[in-house]
Amino acid sequence: MRYGPILDELTGRGSTRAMESSTDGNGSEKGPTMRSTILVVSADDTGLTPTLQLLTGAGYEARGATTFEDATRLLATTSPDLLIADERLGAFNGLHLVLRGRAEHPAMRAIVATSVKDPCVEAEASRMNALCFVKPLDPSEWLLPIMRTLEAGCCPARSNPMTSNPFTIA
Repeated sequence: MRYGPILDELTGRGSTRAMESSTDGNGSEKGPTMRSTILVVSADDTGLTPTLQLLTGAGYEARGATTFEDATRLLATTSPDLLIADERLGAFNGLHLVLRGRAEHPAMRAIVATSVKDPCVEAEASRMNALCFVKPLDPSEWLLPIMRTLEAGCCPARSNPMTSNPFTIA
């Protein structure tokens, strides 16, 4: 599956960037910055692979795990900029993984993915400064919330998660 045109439209640039230049406040080049690292944890192996391929194609360094235990091992050896975790991960859930990940990586941003809208999970995720997002049917629908979460530096939904949706496309 090819996502090039979608990625170009969403990002405003090509889909094969490994590094990008950043500027200081005066517009001067500061030099290259490394691409963001995203850890995706999904018990659904069939959905994990296309999501990882999409993120890699979008220029992110993407890693995946299918269990809570595998994810904690990856968190011990990697420092992800963003964790995307399924709500349900066997005996644990994505919220547990956010807590575990933030213990080692306090600046890590997080998205908890659910199969249905759940106000209780949304409220708990908000308390953890994480976004709660209903899994899209099309993996390319992940790109905009991911980009906005990474750009915001934290979950922008923290202001009022029950009434605002920072990921609505205007």
